[in-house]
Amino acid sequence: MSTALFGRLTAKPEVKNVGESQVSNFTVAKNVGYGEKQQTLFMNCSIWGKSATALATHFDKGNRIVVYGELEPNKYEGKNGTVDSVKLNVRSFDFVETKAESGASASKAESGASASKEDVPF
Repeated sequence: MSTALFGRLTAKPEVKNVGESQVSNFTVAKNVGYGEKQQTLFMNCSIWGKSATALATHFDKGNRIVVYGELEPNKYEGKNGTVDSVKLNVRSFDFVETKAESGASASKAESGASASKEDVPF
């Protein structure tokens, strides 16, 4: 099943060599729901080849990203029996913000800065 997921990286992607190819396993966090019913969904993802290297080079923890790929169901034996999970095999990804934009929003958040009425365009 093809899907697209918009969210934030939970950690800086790292590349591992597997034979003659590279793989990057990473997690994307997405908030779903509103108010008291809001939850965070964590989707495990993997991407192969040159795309894995590009992802690790250009993205960092907290960056917004859109990933496109195929959902892959998995089963494994856990402490309490069989566990069902889903992983996204990523075909491609898109930048949502640049590193400069990401850094600017992070520094504003850290300084406690907020938008004034003059900053809002409507």
